[in-house]
Amino acid sequence: MAEAGIDVAITTNNSLKRPIDINKLQGDYTKINTWLSWAPKTKFNDLVKLMVKADLKRWQDWQDGKTFPWDAYLYPNEARILRRCSK
Repeated sequence: MAEAGIDVAITTNNSLKRPIDINKLQGDYTKINTWLSWAPKTKFNDLVKLMVKADLKRWQDWQDGKTFPWDAYLYPNEARILRRCSK
């Protein structure tokens, strides 16, 4: 959130968690490294920063009036909601 200039504290309510939620997911690239000699070049925290920057740029582009083919609205009233949020 700091990347976006937002200072926020995040809390969770355990009573709202689904009982089948997985507490921890962790990837291991050992097998692909053995087969293809591949290793990730981007650390996870850097990946998150790249994604946030891309989202912020896309939001700015949208506010500047640019649209993209993948911006199809999911719901009929979504366009109205987005227009209201951008004012």
